[in-house]
Amino acid sequence: MINTQDNKCTGLNIAYIGGGSRGWAWGFMMDLAMDEQLCGTVRLYDIDQEAARRNQIIGQKISAHPDAVSR
Repeated sequence: MINTQDNKCTGLNIAYIGGGSRGWAWGFMMDLAMDEQLCGTVRLYDIDQEAARRNQIIGQKISAHPDAVSR
């Protein structure tokens, strides 16, 4: 369930379908992690399971970074 309060959105679900490009994944996920008004889940799917796994690792690294303001 998406909740909005105090100019923030929590409980957001983002479907990431395909997008095996690691360059695009880094930029997209960094933008999300640096936006303190958003908090939610990125759900990955790619028919190329290795590409999906790489994107999962990218997302986990970004989320764990101390400068990330959104999880």
